[in-house]
Amino acid sequence: MKIKHSISCAAALACAILSYGISPTVFASPATPQAPSIAWMPTQYEAPAKFTITWNMWWGTNGNHWRLIQNGKVVHSASLTPNGQSAQTASFQLSDLSEGSYAFAVSLCNLEGKDEACANSANKTIQVGAGSGGGELKKPGTPTLDNIQGNLDLSVGEVSPEIKWNKWSGESGSIWHLNQNGIRVFSENIAAASAQSGSHKTNLTSIGDYLFKIELCNKNDQQEVCSASDSKTVTVIKSAGNPNPDKPNPVPKPGGGYTLTQAEIDAMEAQLTSSEQFQLVKGSIETRANTEVEAVLPGRVNNPENVKRVEAILNESQWNYTFAERHGDYSYTRFLRAVAKFKAFCGTYTDGRDSEAICRKSLATMFAHFTQETGGHNPNSSIEEWRQGLVHLRELGCSEEGPGCEYNAECSPTTWQGQTWPCGKNSDGSFKKFFGRGAKQLSYNYNYGPFSQAMFADTSVLLKDPDRVARTWLNLASAVFFFVYPQPPKPSMLHVIDGTWQPNEHDLSLGITAGFGATTNIINGGIECNTANGEEKAQSLNRIAYYKEHAAALKVPIADNEVLGCANQGRFDTEGAGAMLISLDQDWSYHADMPEGKSFMCKTVGYQTAYSLLIPGDYQKCVEKHFDVEVLE
Repeated sequence: MKIKHSISCAAALACAILSYGISPTVFASPATPQAPSIAWMPTQYEAPAKFTITWNMWWGTNGNHWRLIQNGKVVHSASLTPNGQSAQTASFQLSDLSEGSYAFAVSLCNLEGKDEACANSANKTIQVGAGSGGGELKKPGTPTLDNIQGNLDLSVGEVSPEIKWNKWSGESGSIWHLNQNGIRVFSENIAAASAQSGSHKTNLTSIGDYLFKIELCNKNDQQEVCSASDSKTVTVIKSAGNPNPDKPNPVPKPGGGYTLTQAEIDAMEAQLTSSEQFQLVKGSIETRANTEVEAVLPGRVNNPENVKRVEAILNESQWNYTFAERHGDYSYTRFLRAVAKFKAFCGTYTDGRDSEAICRKSLATMFAHFTQETGGHNPNSSIEEWRQGLVHLRELGCSEEGPGCEYNAECSPTTWQGQTWPCGKNSDGSFKKFFGRGAKQLSYNYNYGPFSQAMFADTSVLLKDPDRVARTWLNLASAVFFFVYPQPPKPSMLHVIDGTWQPNEHDLSLGITAGFGATTNIINGGIECNTANGEEKAQSLNRIAYYKEHAAALKVPIADNEVLGCANQGRFDTEGAGAMLISLDQDWSYHADMPEGKSFMCKTVGYQTAYSLLIPGDYQKCVEKHFDVEVLE
C-alpha cells in the first residue's frame, strides 16, 4: 500500500519557481546611510539659550529619517525624502535651554517596517551659561587688522582713520576691543558667527605714532580669553604745506576714490625731475609760442638769438645751394621757424662752450641725416649727392588718397596707443594715414601725438590732421624735435654734439663714443650699426660721406679721432650714460600702511607709455588714471 504525501502551497510555489529557472526574491536589511556631520556653530550661549542645530550629509547613501539626540535622548525626529547619492540636510531649533553642558548628535537612518540601519554624527558639546564648573571658555579665532593709512597729515584736514578688522573662520568671539598704544579705547559686543568683523573710527588730534591692535575675546564673570591681531602704526604729522614726496596722503572720498592735494602731486613730480641730467634735458627741449615762431622771417630784427646765429652761419642763398633739389615746401623761412621753436638748438652756452662751433656742427650733422633720409641718391645727377637732400616731403609712394601706407594699426581703440593718441578719421569713417612725412619722415600715431603735444600742447591737432607735418613749417620742426629730444636709453643728438652726454664705462665697453657715429646709432642703430663683420653698411657710409661734405661747407673741423661710423658700436642700453627714464607708469609696489596697500605714486620706466615726465601735467594724469584719485588745490 502506497502512502501519498501532501505538499504545502508554499513548497509547491518554490518548486514551480525552481522548475522555470526563476530566482527567488530575497528580502534584505535596509541600507546604512552615509554618516552625517553637525554644521559649524558657536559652542557657548547665555542662558536661557535658543539656537538651531543643522546637519549635512554631502554625498553617499541617503536616509529616510533623522533624529536629534541630546545628552543620549532623542529630542526630535523627522522623515526625509531620499535622493539617490545626493546631499541631504536638515535642522531643528531648540529653545529655553537652561544653564548646563549639552552633548548633541544626529542619527541618520533608513527605516523599513521594524528594521532600521543608522549612522551617527560625532558629538557636539554646547555650553549654556557658566555650567556647574564655571564652563570652559574657548579662545576665538585670530582677528586680522586691515591695512591702515600709515602717514596722516594734520595740515590737510581732520585725521580720523577707520580701524577695520576681520576673522574669516575659527571659534567665535563674543566681544572685541580696540587697543591704542596699549590701552583699550573701544569695546563692542559681537554676535556669534564663524566669520566676524568690526570697525571703529578714531580721531587723532596730536602729532606722533599711534600703535593699534585688535583683541577678540570670550568672557564670563570669572575670566576672559582673547586672541590678538598684529599691531600696525599710524604716524600723524603736521607738514605745514610741505608734504612728504615719498609718502602721499590719500584721503578717502564718500562713495569711493581718494583725494590728494596739488602740493603732494607737485612734490612727487619735483622729486622725479630733480636730477641734474633731467634739468639739462628739460632745458634742451624748451619751446617758444607758435605766435612768436610764425613771426620769424629771414633778416627780421626781432628774430630770436638762436635764429640769428643760424642766419649768420647759413643764409638763404647757401640754403638753396646746399639743398639744390629740395621740395619747394622745405623753404628757408620754414627752417628758421623750426629753429625758432626750440630755444636750445643753436642756442647760447654760458658755461664756456663755443656756441657757434656747436651750432655749425649741429647743422652739419642734421643736414647729413637729412640727405640720407630724404635725399635723391642719384649718382648720375649733375648735383652732387650731398646736395640732394630734402627731395621727399612725403614717404615715397604714399598719398592721402591712394591705397596702402596706412601706418594706423595702432589707431584701434583696443590698443593703449589708440586710447592715448586717438586717431582722426576721414569722412568715410576710416582712420587718417600716418605714413612718413617731413624731413624726419615722422610715422605712426604714437609719434605724431607726442610731436603734436610739443608743438601745440595738444596731442589731437596732428592726430586729426597729420598732413600738416608735410605742408607747414612742421616739416622741418619734426626733424629738430627729434634732434633735441632724448630717445631713452639713447641721449639726444644735441647732447652728443654739445658734450652734455659723455659715455660712461659701459658705453665705452660697447664701443659707443662721442662723435658722428653715435648720432647714426641714435637714428638707426638697430639696422646700420654693430655689424657682424665690423664693416660699415652702405647707409652708414652714405651718412659719413654726406657729413664730411656738409662739415666742409659749414667750416666744421673733424678731429682725426672722431668716430664717424657705428659698425663696431653696440646698442645703447639701460646701463649707459644716456639711460634717463622719462615714461611714467603705475608704481605697483605694496605699502602696508597705505589704503588698499597701494603706493598712490607713478614711477619712471624704460618703455613708452601714455605719460611722459617731460610733459607738464602728465605725472598728475598718471596718478589720477591708476589710483582713482581727484587732485585738490
